[in-house]
Order: sequence, then C-alpha cells, then structure tokens
Amino acid sequence: MTALLVLGLGLAILAALAIGVVVAFVKAPRTMLALSAVLALGMVSAWELMLLAHHLGHPPGALDVTRRLYVSEESWGFGPGGNEAGFLAYALPESTARQIDVEGLAWFDRLRDGRRGEGWRGRFGDWQRTPVVADRRWQPDPSSGRMEVLDYVCAYGFCIDIDQGQLRAAEDAVNSPGSYYAHGRIGLILIVPRTRRVYFLYNG
Repeated sequence: MTALLVLGLGLAILAALAIGVVVAFVKAPRTMLALSAVLALGMVSAWELMLLAHHLGHPPGALDVTRRLYVSEESWGFGPGGNEAGFLAYALPESTARQIDVEGLAWFDRLRDGRRGEGWRGRFGDWQRTPVVADRRWQPDPSSGRMEVLDYVCAYGFCIDIDQGQLRAAEDAVNSPGSYYAHGRIGLILIVPRTRRVYFLYNG
C-alpha cells in the first residue's frame, strides 16, 4: 500500500506540473524559463518518488517496510537480452521484528503471497531459517565455505559495488542462525529481526 501511495504522489506531481506549464505559457510566455526550471526539478522529484515506490514494492507487504536505507543496483541493456544486479537494504519496523521473534517461522507461514494488484513483486515462497542452504542458485565460496553475497549478486558476470558495512551485515545474517529468507522470481529476500533489517538481493 505504501508503494502505491508513493507512486500515486509522483504521478500527481508530474500531472500538476504539466498543467501549470501549459497555463503559464498561455498567460505569461516570459515566465517560461523559470517554469521550465521548476518543471525539471519537479520531474526529478517525481522520478525519485516513483523509484522509491518501485523499491518499496520488493518486500512483502506484511512486513510493513516503509524506509529504504541503502541501494546499489545497475542494469546492462534492455529486454530479454539485458542483465541486472542489485542489493537493497530496508528498515524492518520494530513491531514486525517483535512478532517474528515471538512466532519464528510460523509468522512467515501465514504471510500472504504478494499484494493485490502488484503482480509478482513482493511474492516469496518456501520461507526458511538461516544459514542459507546451498542450491543451484547459490553455492558457497570454495575457499571460505561461506555464502558470499557478491557470488549471488554477480552470478552472471555483471557486478556492482556494495558498501562494505552493508555487505558484511548481510553476509553475517546469511551465514548465521536467527534470520529468515526466501527466493522470489528474480531475487532473494533476507529478514534479520535482531538488527531490524531487510535485504533484497537480485541478479538476472
């Protein structure tokens, strides 16, 4: 729901700016330079709001995530031949973290599969406790025996820079008991109640 509200706000800003520029052009052509600058700033703001809505659409709605803490992502090309990689960190609300601490895996068993009207994003299944189990999607590093986040994010040879502090925190959670994870259509989501963090890793 939060993601939809943010997206709606971004679209409303764009529409209001477009109408304002048209009206101003008809009534006062000399103000167009100033209005063009305002329009440019408004478009940047609207884009940022829509990007925020997109990012907030990744975690399941039941987590009540509203704060994006860190983003590193990049794409190469477009369409079926394109590639992408990303690492996002969010704040897990204290109330949600407490519920998960009390109920454990049972909380995730009750998790609704995605959010109405938002398609595949936010849908994850087969929730498990950490440490993450190796499978065809992610294998441990041969030298350390640990699951390395960059091995997952950069699985197809397209890599991104990730802040070392964020990387260490996610890898500690991935390789230690006490957290929960699940695979989605394009990525893996990791819930860490102890530090009140949510991580979304993807590649493609």
